[in-house]
Amino acid sequence: MKVAGKHYRSLWADEAQGVVHIIDQTRLPHVFETRSIGTVEEMAEAIKSMRVRGAPLIGVAATFGIALAVARDPSDESISRASALLRTTRPTAVNLAWAIGRMRERLAPLPLSKRFTTAWDAAQAIADQDVALNEAIGRHGLALLEREYAARKRPVNILTHCNAGWVATVDWGTVTAPIFMAHDRGIPLHVWVDETRPRNQGLLTAWELAQHGVAVNSLWPRTTIATAAIEVNFPAEILKASRKPAIMADAAYVIFNRDSRRHTGRFYVDEAVLREEGVTDFEQYAVTPGAHLYTDLFLE
Repeated sequence: MKVAGKHYRSLWADEAQGVVHIIDQTRLPHVFETRSIGTVEEMAEAIKSMRVRGAPLIGVAATFGIALAVARDPSDESISRASALLRTTRPTAVNLAWAIGRMRERLAPLPLSKRFTTAWDAAQAIADQDVALNEAIGRHGLALLEREYAARKRPVNILTHCNAGWVATVDWGTVTAPIFMAHDRGIPLHVWVDETRPRNQGLLTAWELAQHGVAVNSLWPRTTIATAAIEVNFPAEILKASRKPAIMADAAYVIFNRDSRRHTGRFYVDEAVLREEGVTDFEQYAVTPGAHLYTDLFLE
């Protein structure tokens, strides 16, 4: 995908220099910054600190972590140490464990003299496979979006969750691949990016789409919303001081019916949207009418 008109992968290797370049996701979306990774320890730190994040990308990063370790020492002991170190960075990441296992199987039968070249080639092949898979997702998803647009003759609304975009993979992204392709085909789209906390990964999706010229907006609640997350993670008093999910649904409906060519790149707040439409009775949305409402944590 492109940043300021220039194509980038989220991760790319320079075998001649013995380094792997990454986009530092902890700096996004406010600063675009790349980093060079020269050791398996640096790659492990990048994964653990979430400079590299997203299940597919973590797996690919791990393969290059193994390749960096082999470049320094191709012995079985070195590969085992590198594998153990990388596994500790994200113990529950399925792609990470799969990628490490794939590299170990590939390298184990080989003499030490052949492991360096094979490790880099194998890591690059896994990276290229990720790109191909995401591109295939894009082609299949594009057909669905084309069908939807042909049937409705209006902009297609899409809701994303967390970050399933380009920087979570090597290129294209999973959910975003068909969005990018549809936009390039001239299909009008309006993407709604919701959030996951505390990492705010939806911001990354919004940044990616905006870079590509896709209409994208975010809708935020003025108060806490009575969802399962609030019920499970907060005291009962906060649930009682929240609003019902209906306020978000009503605000979303309003914006869905606006022209996405003019309404893009906005950060909307549910109450403000409804006030613009003339709504004055907000007690209808309160879990406990008359109660003092609890302001959303990110709007305090």
